Amino acid sequence: MRLEGFVTIVGILVAGAVLLLVARLRALRRPLPEGLDPRAPLAPGDLLRLRRWERRLRRAFALVGLAYLLLVGTSVAGGEPPPERAALALGLLGISCLLGALIQFSERCPRCGYNLGFQSRLLLPESCERCGGHYR
Repeated sequence: MRLEGFVTIVGILVAGAVLLLVARLRALRRPLPEGLDPRAPLAPGDLLRLRRWERRLRRAFALVGLAYLLLVGTSVAGGEPPPERAALALGLLGISCLLGALIQFSERCPRCGYNLGFQSRLLLPESCERCGGHYR
């Protein structure tokens, strides 16, 4: 890979990380809805939706990991692949990572609407960092 391409990719990743941090800070600064009670229990449907999201997130992580391991395994076993095949494999890995990120940022707190993708990694968090409401 040429240096210009590497610098471009790193620049895009850094810009994306900065945009996510700015979006998270803006969401945390927004005022909470009036009458919000973080101690109120969630409806069963909300809990079910959050559990489904958690399972989808874990599956997406597993699929991205599997795609990465397959890419590394075929690269090691097959020697140096042709540039077109390597670019296709890296493109598919990038798409799977993007889909995983879309799943991560697809769920919001049922109480305040805060995007749970900003605070969650693979598991449903204990509580919302914006309103303090518990999920478990």
